[in-house]
Amino acid sequence: MSQPDIFRPAGDGIRISHLTKVFNLPPLYGDSLSIASEPIHNLTGLVKRYVRDLPEPILNESVFLRFPLFLRGSRTRLSGPAAVDPDHCCADLAEATPAVPGLPTERG
Repeated sequence: MSQPDIFRPAGDGIRISHLTKVFNLPPLYGDSLSIASEPIHNLTGLVKRYVRDLPEPILNESVFLRFPLFLRGSRTRLSGPAAVDPDHCCADLAEATPAVPGLPTERG
């Protein structure tokens, strides 16, 4: 997928509301719906809505405050032939976010 700014455009709000209802409706929870022809911005809008509606944030305050440090460290390794080593990146993220139990420290 090579869509620039994939999460920036909002998508069709009415369609996203419909998709939200379909994916929240038991017993299939959207299994019968094909999303192959759905515009990508509607799907990313659906993901954004899901994340916003979570009762607890994905990143708590202590993790959120450490996350920019992780990003700055990863950016320094983005140059050169080695680019970013996924194993090193996971270890950096685990170091930057020790409050998250079970965060992988190596790729696997």
